[in-house]
Amino acid sequence: MIRRNTCWIVVTSAMAFIVCSPMMAFAEVMDKEASPLQIWAMALFPGFIGLLGLRFLPRAAEAVVGLVTAAVGGIFLLSVYLEIADPSVGPAIAAEAGHGYVFQFWAAAAIFVALEAVGLFIWARRKSNKRFNTDVLRALF
Repeated sequence: MIRRNTCWIVVTSAMAFIVCSPMMAFAEVMDKEASPLQIWAMALFPGFIGLLGLRFLPRAAEAVVGLVTAAVGGIFLLSVYLEIADPSVGPAIAAEAGHGYVFQFWAAAAIFVALEAVGLFIWARRKSNKRFNTDVLRALF
């Protein structure tokens, strides 16, 4: 008859052997990269917050919000760009995730820059106290 302690020792010894045995780890490139959902979220969320912050916040806080959101989104997108542009990692990303991943990055980055530019334009117009000419919009609609 096998005792409970003997069975426990055998199981824990086997687990320790499996955990400690040398094994090769197969890690792929995209395990360490941002997913397309993360890229879109980090491009759109700071972009819209910056746009809305520059449009609706009081004048004292609008510049701070615009700079912070531009810095957060810009640093994240710069880090993804540096990985894509790296000569050793970039081709592996394109091979594993496909060129759609790279295209989605560039589309998200362009939308982020456009949102920040529109927010900056609105901020500059508010700062100069000029009214936005709505005649063009009325003619379109």
